Amino acid sequence: METEDHSPTWSREIDELGNHRSRLGTMEAEYSSASGHYTSLANRTSSRVVEWKDENQNPIEDPSKHVLSTREKQVRFCDQESDEAYQNFEHDRASRLDSGGGDSRAEPLGRTSSYTRRETRLAALNKHEDDTSSRDYKKMYEDALAENDKLKSRLDDSKQELTKIRTQLDKVTQKQDRVSERSTVLESEKREKQALEKRVTDMEEELKVLTELKSDNQRLKDENGALIRVISKLSK
Repeated sequence: METEDHSPTWSREIDELGNHRSRLGTMEAEYSSASGHYTSLANRTSSRVVEWKDENQNPIEDPSKHVLSTREKQVRFCDQESDEAYQNFEHDRASRLDSGGGDSRAEPLGRTSSYTRRETRLAALNKHEDDTSSRDYKKMYEDALAENDKLKSRLDDSKQELTKIRTQLDKVTQKQDRVSERSTVLESEKREKQALEKRVTDMEEELKVLTELKSDNQRLKDENGALIRVISKLSK
């Protein structure tokens, strides 16, 4: 037994504006041809004694009724599929028409208005971007000026602090110089003191020698006087 493909068929047509549109083909001719095919098949089978059975392997008294009932199921299934496809097609078409702004005759106007709205949105977006960029540049410039002012203030503070540090360093340097000079004076005084102490010691030693010499001289004088007296006595 041959079966024909009776699934929903789609065709494309061109409307008066040159747009391609999909169309669900009619199935009446296919249904009528299929009915004639199965009717002739039933007539041929009635001339021969053939035992027909259904899917449960039960004998069928009138095969033509079984064939027609099977075909009715297929037709109903095809009708259901075609209805669902047609509903989906109508829904898509309505969505496109709503987004386009009207029917096929008003489609050029809808396209023009859509293009105009698109250009308007693009112009507004570009203007917004320009305003945003200009505001951003202005803000960046203001931030840079504020940062420069902060850096200048910090530089002035650093200069003042450096001046203070230099002043303190000069004071410390002068103090160290005075301390160095004082230490130099102290060192010279110490050397002078040592020299004086040495001189005093030497003078003390000289005094001791002079005292001894004086004693020796007195002793020699005494001895000399005694000798003179002895010589005088001897000469008499």
